[in-house]
Amino acid sequence: MISDIDYFKKDKKAKNNSGISIAMCTYNGESFLLEQLESIAKQTVLPDELIICDDQSTDGTLKIVQDFQNKSPFHMRIYLNSSKLGSTKNFEKAISQCNENIIVLSDQDDFWFPNKLEKMIRVFKNQAKTGYIFSNAIIVDEKLQNSSFTIWERISFDFRQRKDYK
Repeated sequence: MISDIDYFKKDKKAKNNSGISIAMCTYNGESFLLEQLESIAKQTVLPDELIICDDQSTDGTLKIVQDFQNKSPFHMRIYLNSSKLGSTKNFEKAISQCNENIIVLSDQDDFWFPNKLEKMIRVFKNQAKTGYIFSNAIIVDEKLQNSSFTIWERISFDFRQRKDYK
């Protein structure tokens, strides 16, 4: 039985030297996962690695990840949990497997603008005391059609509250 180990082949891709690891958790994500993986591969600055921890998916999630790993322009390590951890513990595990200084979290149903990682790196380089970055997101439907509101609007995270995090 495969559990808590490097699930698929080790790849020998060149390091991108971005200093970025992406921690992604998956669970029955076949409906949207490939779009997110492709949006990561289309970044203007590629990550050095993508760590995926799967929480015992029963759909085609692992097949999608394995097929993507074969063409991925960056290193990938995939872990299959031996028991369901749930979202928080699964992200803790994914983060603990990352090797780079900058760790970016990714949900399986995200879709990133092509310059997301580039913008994040720029902030870390230009503002040396930055310890973390968080960003807003446009809410879209399953066809990536804009809902005309953002997460921050949805949770009423206004300018005064955001100012407290600077």
